[in-house]
Amino acid sequence: MAKKPLVVDFDDTLDMEEAFINAAGTGKVSLISSTENNIVEIPVELIDFSEHQPRIITDKVLQEIETLALSIKNNGQIYPIVVIKKKGRYEIVGGEKRFRAVRDILKNPSIRAIIRDSISNEKTALLSLIDNLHRSNLSDFELINSIQKHCDEFGYAIQNMELITSKYHIDQSKYFRLMSFYKLPDYIKEDLKIHPKAISGATAQQLLTELNKLV
Repeated sequence: MAKKPLVVDFDDTLDMEEAFINAAGTGKVSLISSTENNIVEIPVELIDFSEHQPRIITDKVLQEIETLALSIKNNGQIYPIVVIKKKGRYEIVGGEKRFRAVRDILKNPSIRAIIRDSISNEKTALLSLIDNLHRSNLSDFELINSIQKHCDEFGYAIQNMELITSKYHIDQSKYFRLMSFYKLPDYIKEDLKIHPKAISGATAQQLLTELNKLV
């Protein structure tokens, strides 16, 4: 007897993302839309990148996009991107790398997308961050910068460990590792803006310990 496909209800965007992640690679995803969500083909020329996109586009990321494009070419676009309507156009909420692969590498005129008709700016920013966290190896440096930007924009204190660990689904040890980036010398942080994957949060924490010994 054939297994029933996973059914995803899009009433909650974050539940949708988790379902996509759990179903990744199975090819057994069946999508049902609510009144606020539907899957359509949207011309790529009508889609804009989100200002909340946390990723720094490096040569490594471009290589990952090329690999993703090859997968889409061979297997089709299994997972749609997520967009919101904005001033007669659409803004990407989740799936920026898929969009770049389809538009820039494959040169497809349209892309499968889920349209979110109603979503707050804060949830847009949070979903964009979570999409990258779960799907595409966001570096620790990119992550802490994105969390800081999100906190600044929506009035959260990044020093509030309980809030940050709960809101961004990270444990306390990771929180302290990420916060180590703030105490590094400026010249190291400037280098990380160019090479964001150069060191992890754990390495930043160890480096900070060694630097403190020299003081």
